[in-house]
Amino acid sequence: MTRPASPMISTDELAALLESGAPKLVDGSWWLDGRDARADYIAEHIKGAVFLDLEQISDPESGLPHTLPSPEYFADQLGKAGINQNDTIIVYDTQGLFSAARFWWMLQLYGAIDVRILDGGLPKWKAEGRSTVSGDVTAP
Repeated sequence: MTRPASPMISTDELAALLESGAPKLVDGSWWLDGRDARADYIAEHIKGAVFLDLEQISDPESGLPHTLPSPEYFADQLGKAGINQNDTIIVYDTQGLFSAARFWWMLQLYGAIDVRILDGGLPKWKAEGRSTVSGDVTAP
């Protein structure tokens, strides 16, 4: 498998992928002002998306925020979310393009091959009248 030509995926491309396959969707929302991104996710997200908390997957041994974790810790956290490096992974956030890029970078750094960012994120998805769901998703 080769890396995609672009780190971005359009909403049309994602909709087609969702119909024909099962990409792993990640809501990687994080708010600079401390707003509860998990609460936003539970209220509304793209069907099948799991929520990854930037603080939860950061290095638990560091006193600094958002510190890159060890490969083992990162793999463990992603595994708990039902994601592995061979999956097709689509990351988005609730702001359009803010924290999703951080998750894309971390996934790329630790060996994910087919990982992309949803162009326009959840705001664009919703503006196009595409469906969302509420509640939490339990990873397989």
